[in-house]
Amino acid sequence: MDCIHNNPVEEGIVFKPEDYKYSSAPDYAGERGLLEGACVYQYFKI
Repeated sequence: MDCIHNNPVEEGIVFKPEDYKYSSAPDYAGERGLLEGACVYQYFKI
């Protein structure tokens, strides 16, 4: 998950994963993303 969220950062598109508009990273960081309920991993015990 971290690898996917960090791709835009590594490519120099944004400074933080949460800043990328089309990512679910904001939802995992406690912010509001584009889609409601994008944190699918909250339903699984990992």
